Amino acid sequence: MKKTITLFSVIVSLFVFGSVSVYAQNDQQIQASATVVSNISLSSSQDVNFGDVEADLNPQPNMNPAKGKKLNVSNNAQFGYLVWSGASGDQVQISGFTSDVTLTGTNNSGSTITYSPQVSAQSGDQSGGSSVGSTTLSSTRNTASFSSSGKLTIWVGGKLTGSSPGSGNTTLPSDTYTGTVSITLNYTM
Repeated sequence: MKKTITLFSVIVSLFVFGSVSVYAQNDQQIQASATVVSNISLSSSQDVNFGDVEADLNPQPNMNPAKGKKLNVSNNAQFGYLVWSGASGDQVQISGFTSDVTLTGTNNSGSTITYSPQVSAQSGDQSGGSSVGSTTLSSTRNTASFSSSGKLTIWVGGKLTGSSPGSGNTTLPSDTYTGTVSITLNYTM
């Protein structure tokens, strides 16, 4: 009889403690959410054009978009721009413009000029204005924000260097030169 009571006590203890652990469970929930922002897209653009540039210049042809200054370029020289659309007020990282670009002669592919892009940014669609970007961009300062209307203008200028500059002078072989500058925008979220 003593064995039966002990066995019965063990069985009762298992049921009691077993049922306590079942009731000790606690379910919790969390919410999942995501904010979907507008895709970044190009609204309008204009190519950089140094215009007619003389072969021997001192100093080098230069268009600084942050200051709106043009040096040793023709009167019809124009800054390039890219007007981007995106999420209102969001910040983007801008890249791809910090490397020199080789411009190749269209009549003589052996002729090259080195083009060093200079880039600035300004919130809003500034393509119709005569002012240029207020924030100079570089490899270390490479962010800007869309305006409240979701626009951002990237202004592009730069400097030309001939294939064999000598003592401060730049010798540019006669030709029409073209090349491509790639500029990439990504949200900084």
